[in-house]
Formats: sequence, structure tokens, C-alpha cells
Amino acid sequence: MLQTKCNRAEEGEVTIDNAERTEDRAAVESTERRKKVMWPAKRSERQSREQAELIYTFGKELFGTAQEKVGQPKVGGNRRQQKISNLRGELRRLKSRFRQAEEEEKQGLAELRDGVRKEIQCLRRAEKLRRKRH
Repeated sequence: MLQTKCNRAEEGEVTIDNAERTEDRAAVESTERRKKVMWPAKRSERQSREQAELIYTFGKELFGTAQEKVGQPKVGGNRRQQKISNLRGELRRLKSRFRQAEEEEKQGLAELRDGVRKEIQCLRRAEKLRRKRH
């Protein structure tokens, strides 16, 4: 279609062949309509996987792969917030141990669990007050 338009071009008309500036070339290419692609009605999962793999391979060859960022690990908040999250993990572990424990152990684990809960409560209260101040 480009060739036929270029052959029929009048001398004053800007075409692909005589376009000197890239803006002229883009304007000519954008005015010509591309033909509709006849996509298959339904693709199988295997075809979809193969097509995705093909696209990935072409992209990898053309542009390369990204380097993995090696940096400092993300910080999970201030010291108090980190301590709260550690205590929450400990509380979950105590809960699972409590479920599996025998009757004589359950009393001690319940006391430990209550102590951890009170400490979390105290730290959360202090953190809430800190946030209110700022």
C-alpha cells in the first residue's frame, strides 16, 4: 500500500519517498490505514504459553534483562514497631505451641502469652502517643 501511494504521488505532495523531516514521514505513515489482522477465534493454553515465551525471548534479546538491585534491606519502621512485630510473631508461636501442649504445660504457656500481650499493649500505646505528638 505504501508503494502504490508513493508511485501515484504528485510532485508537491509529501510521501514516504520524498519526506525529508521525520515529522513529515510520521504524518504520512499515520494517515495510511493498516489492514485488520485475522486473529484466531480461540487459542489453546499451549499456544498462549508459547506466544508469551516467544514475546519474552524477543524482548530479552532486543533489550536485555534488568540487573537485580542489590541494596540495603527495607527497614520495618522504628525500633518500637520492630519490637511489636517480633512480639506478634512470638505470640503466634506461643499460640500454636499452646494448642499442641499437654494440660500441665498449657498453664505456663498461657502466662507467657498474657505477658507478651501486655507488653504489646504497652508498646502500642506508647507508639500511638508518639504519633499523636507529631
